[in-house]
Amino acid sequence: FLPRCHKIHQLLDYCSFVGIQRPGFCIQWELISDDIKNKITMLTMPMMDISSTEIRERKKAGKSIRYLVHDEVYQYIEENRLYES
Repeated sequence: FLPRCHKIHQLLDYCSFVGIQRPGFCIQWELISDDIKNKITMLTMPMMDISSTEIRERKKAGKSIRYLVHDEVYQYIEENRLYES
């Protein structure tokens, strides 16, 4: 996903990324450039079959995302009214 991200090289100047594995999804590291790979820290944790796209779509549809994201992330999304229609 990151290689296709809008203005990825500008983002790389400002931040690093944390990645986790998801069931049924295999990262194709050979397709990712070294400058992007070097900015990704992979974490090992129990896998959940949930995507950021699904979280955004649920929020836009007025459905709960509670327990799908960390409490602090949930609070930030709520306070800043992210992903609302």
